[in-house]
Amino acid sequence: QALVQTEQRGGLIEQPILLECGKIKEMEFSMDDGTKAHCYINKVFLFDMEKEQKKKFADPEYREKILQHVSEEEFEEMKKHFFEAWEENCPKGQCYIALYYECDQELALHFYDKEYLDKVPETKNGSATSMFITVRPEEKTGIHGLPLRGAVIQKPVPKDTVSLEAELFSYSMKMEQKTENLS
Repeated sequence: QALVQTEQRGGLIEQPILLECGKIKEMEFSMDDGTKAHCYINKVFLFDMEKEQKKKFADPEYREKILQHVSEEEFEEMKKHFFEAWEENCPKGQCYIALYYECDQELALHFYDKEYLDKVPETKNGSATSMFITVRPEEKTGIHGLPLRGAVIQKPVPKDTVSLEAELFSYSMKMEQKTENLS
């Protein structure tokens, strides 16, 4: 038998950036080992997760796929819980800013709204909920021929937002996998 381990490494960047819907950006930073990373933000856009999830739950293929693993009641409960948590995290009429980017290094970039970094999660009814929203580009490579990735600023904004003061907070990267033979 073999045991395969994948390690992750990362570092802080803490670089302010103005994200503007419809605009592209280029940026460079030094990683912890001194290597320069050159990255391109190819697309900044508003992402309406509620709208996307409503489409997903209404999709007969998705429903059929999920119903292979759960009962009809569990599916409806899952749907109900999602939208309850959604209402707690994203007020009506709001959405998220998302972006597609590519880098000359194999990195995942982590962007945050500046205000969000200083906030403590609010409790409601003695508990706190948290949602992690992601986007995946349909294309595999960006306009510079590099792997294309997606990121979402994890703070709801009004649907008429055109820009956001953000921070490229950190990066992470997968290190080589180690395979060990177990005897």
